[in-house]
Amino acid sequence: MRRYFNQRQIKLDRPSHWNEKKEKSIKLFVNMDSDIGITYETETEVTGTTAQEDQNDYVTDALDFAIWAKYMRVEIYLNRAPANIEWRWSRKLDAFTTKDSSRHWYYGDLHYKTDNDDKTWVKARKWLRDDLYKESKAIMFRAKQAGGSKPGYHAYSLNIEIKQSDGRWLPITIDPDVRNPPTTPDLLTETINAMIESREDKGGLQEFMLFDQSIEA
Repeated sequence: MRRYFNQRQIKLDRPSHWNEKKEKSIKLFVNMDSDIGITYETETEVTGTTAQEDQNDYVTDALDFAIWAKYMRVEIYLNRAPANIEWRWSRKLDAFTTKDSSRHWYYGDLHYKTDNDDKTWVKARKWLRDDLYKESKAIMFRAKQAGGSKPGYHAYSLNIEIKQSDGRWLPITIDPDVRNPPTTPDLLTETINAMIESREDKGGLQEFMLFDQSIEA
C-alpha cells in the first residue's frame, strides 16, 4: 500500500493523569453528500447539556475539530452516505491516527462498536480478529487538551474503506486537523471566512480537498 505520510497509533490507554469526573464529550457524525463532499454534524456536551446543531466554535467546514475541554471523549460515527455508497472504518489500519509522534500522547484509548445503535464500546485490541478489525461504523477515543495560550494544530487521519462496484474495498484516508489547544471563537470565525473567500477565488476544489487516496495494486 502506498503511503504519503507516516501514521502513528495513539496510546493504548487514556492520556496520562486523566480525570474522568471532568470529562466532556463531543459526537461527530460524518456525512458524505454527492454535492458538498464529506462534512461533520455535531452533538456537543456543554456544561451538562447537549446541543444538536452546527457549532462553529468546535468544528469547521474542513473537518477540523477543537479539543474545547481539558478532558475530552470524542465519538465519531460514519453516518449518512449516498444510497449507492457503502462505507466502514478501515479493517487494516486504526480508524484514528496522528501524524506526529510528539503529539500522539495527547490521544488514547481507542474503542470500537458496530454502529450508533450498539450500546457497548470495545477496546481496539479486542476488536481485532486475525489481525483485522471487525466491521464498524463507530469509534471513540479520549483527547487531552494541550497546554499553552496559542492555538495549536495536530494533524490526524481518519481511515475508512469504500466498497467498489467489483466488491473490493478502497482504502481512503481523510486528512484534517485537531485544534489543540483550540482557537477563540472570534479567531475561528475569521479563519472560516478566509477559507470560504479562498475557495471562491480558486474555484473551490483545491482548497477543500479532504482526503488522499491510497490504492492497493
